[in-house]
Amino acid sequence: MYSRRSALILFLIVLTSFAIAVVYYPRMPEYMASNFDARGNVNGYTSRFWGTFFTPILLGILFLIFSSLSALIRSRQITIPASSFVGPFLISLFTFFALINLQVIVWNAGHEISFAITIPIGVGALFMMVGQLLGSLQPNWFVGIRTYWTLKNRFVWEKTHERAAILFRILGVIHMSAVFFREYILFFMLLPAIFLGLYLIAYSFLLYQQVEKFAQRTENSKKSDPPGST
Repeated sequence: MYSRRSALILFLIVLTSFAIAVVYYPRMPEYMASNFDARGNVNGYTSRFWGTFFTPILLGILFLIFSSLSALIRSRQITIPASSFVGPFLISLFTFFALINLQVIVWNAGHEISFAITIPIGVGALFMMVGQLLGSLQPNWFVGIRTYWTLKNRFVWEKTHERAAILFRILGVIHMSAVFFREYILFFMLLPAIFLGLYLIAYSFLLYQQVEKFAQRTENSKKSDPPGST
């Protein structure tokens, strides 16, 4: 599923997240601010233990699950076309959640950095990373723009993912720009993502229809040519 190098990086992210939680735990209040609204205001609290250790524990569990799957796949010598995508994506995702957990801890320690700034930047960077990875993603049943039409035709898969790679980068920039429009942050983060998902589905469908029509015309042209014609 992913390389041993990726597994090592993921392990270090989990280990670092636990180490930070252990160091800061004595300094945390009995009840920690743990949930924040779109404008960065606190709207939920949790106990000191879960506020500090929930994310490291979750990342640790996910790491064990993915590592077990990787070991199983490796032992059965199964080739996963998406392996070049999974490792970098999981590293980006783990890093994102580890940094959010760090910010929660730092916020409760008295350094109140607004989540209305860090979340759009973090999510935007994550989308840009996905865009970087999608461009070279090979057809597979696990990750990517897996519509009926991309899975049925390799050309449609490649063109759809080339388009998706560009649009995901643009979406990342739009998410980051939400920092400057905090009153409309949900619109900047949700509407473009919904539009992108619908657009890529429609794009793959229309492209598949064009490919099928071209193939049909080519086939009909071959049938209509008389034998021995040049």
